[in-house]
Amino acid sequence: MHQQRRRLDLRDIGDARLDLEDVRETPAAGWAISGRTGVVTAAPDVTHLDIGFPRDVEPYHLARGPAISPDGRTVAMVGVKDGVRSLFVRRLNRAEATEILVSASGSVSTSVFSPDSRSVAFIVAGGLVTRVGLADQQHKVLASGADVNGALAWSPAGVVFAQGGALWIVTGNP
Repeated sequence: MHQQRRRLDLRDIGDARLDLEDVRETPAAGWAISGRTGVVTAAPDVTHLDIGFPRDVEPYHLARGPAISPDGRTVAMVGVKDGVRSLFVRRLNRAEATEILVSASGSVSTSVFSPDSRSVAFIVAGGLVTRVGLADQQHKVLASGADVNGALAWSPAGVVFAQGGALWIVTGNP
């Protein structure tokens, strides 16, 4: 079932052809290469748009870039306003990003969307991992002690964050 992993060094195009033939013999990999039907009907639509901060906000240069919601309709980004790192959310059907009030005590360092795109989790100064519902703006502290410059991930299993060189997870329905 499982083939032993081989080195990725190829001597020539013939080696690549042999590797592709090996992959085609594996049903799951063949499906991934050819697509569900094996027939390409049309090129996907591509949308180009500018996503900017409000005029009085500068992008936070150490942020990992904007977080894009799983449904592709919303973007969360960290910007600096009046010397404080704030969280801004822009629904793509609206012209401007709006600031999410985080707290008076902390600056946001990173953010991530929930799998259902309805909430954003973020880390604030002091290491608080916090969730905010986009519909009701309700905040909930999920954990403390997170590495302020650490990354966040949110899967159906929960919110994953770094603390002291280890990964931690807030399970359940954060």
